[in-house]
Amino acid sequence: MRIAYAAVGSALLLGGALGLSGCAVPHTMQPHPFGYHCPESDHSATTQAISWVGPAQPHDSTKLALWCQTVGPAVVDSVPGATLSPDAGYDPLLVVTWNLKGGSGDLVRFLHDELLLTCDDERSTTGDGFRHFVLMVQEAYRRSAAIPPFPEGETAPLAIDEEPRSGRQDIVTLARRCGLALYYSPSMRNGATEFDGQREDKGNAILSSLPLHDFLAIELPFETQRRIVVGATVRHPAGDSLRVLSLHLDVSPGLWRVLKTGNSSRLRQALGIVDALALIERSRSGRPFVEAGLCQGACQDSISSHPISTVMTGDFNAWTDGQTVLRHMVDYFPESPPTDGLPTRGEFPADHMFFRQRTSWDGAEPQLVPESYRRLDEQ
Repeated sequence: MRIAYAAVGSALLLGGALGLSGCAVPHTMQPHPFGYHCPESDHSATTQAISWVGPAQPHDSTKLALWCQTVGPAVVDSVPGATLSPDAGYDPLLVVTWNLKGGSGDLVRFLHDELLLTCDDERSTTGDGFRHFVLMVQEAYRRSAAIPPFPEGETAPLAIDEEPRSGRQDIVTLARRCGLALYYSPSMRNGATEFDGQREDKGNAILSSLPLHDFLAIELPFETQRRIVVGATVRHPAGDSLRVLSLHLDVSPGLWRVLKTGNSSRLRQALGIVDALALIERSRSGRPFVEAGLCQGACQDSISSHPISTVMTGDFNAWTDGQTVLRHMVDYFPESPPTDGLPTRGEFPADHMFFRQRTSWDGAEPQLVPESYRRLDEQ
């Protein structure tokens, strides 16, 4: 499997924050019990098992549990609903990341113009030259009656101030309209407004023209808002597999949090992802968890013997290419392509893609297509 990849620009401008030096606060991670659901009252979200990992610190887990109860269940459509062209190319596999800013991004037009997929429910069609793809999105929204009413007296996260656009559809409706496999896990509410008995939440999603397997949900250490990293595995017809992750880190914490952590909030969240992946890989390799099921740093020896190639993409809310969080990610994803330095959100290079190869002796592991990393114009 060869992988081509791209980042799509979005329109949201970031605010500034103080830049201070300091040590990262703990980001210890642990697995949730088997059968965990968010919200806990829902046990019918999907027939597909989702492996959950979250932070172990009470400061984090207590706040995350409160936010969890205000969103709806995850959505998993593991198999594409449309029968795509049997002549569709499998090599290279295209990997794209895009912060949709709610409904601002015209995803249907993007799929048609850039990925050669025309959305028409089960009759969706592909154009000449179509290649299979995985699209990782952030700030996707979902509207559903399964989302609970927001508690009275509490303040809901603000709804995304998306650009007005006709034909705006939530991510679940849109993925099914286009006949794609989907994994969506909400991070938080998208405002408290009700729409004829329905409400909105928002989070990250993976859409794919190929079936998805092995679903992961990583709750990040809590800084400003609840953030969920979604992960899944794509299996190439030739037999090799690729894990894909879609993430969105916090923009900036409050002043007190900046002073307390030395402005290392995004680094803490990113290192939590690294430890969560190491924890998952350690458990699946049959090796025991360290520290009675916890992981911080000590599990990172798994990086040197990872069992599956991984692409981690998303909105890091980075202000420059030299930010500490990005330098750390290159250490843990050593096969990552060099960034082109172009902005993807206003003036900032917010969106990035990182890659690490599976430890292999047969030479069959996925490889990046040289010089295929590029930024696409806004849609």
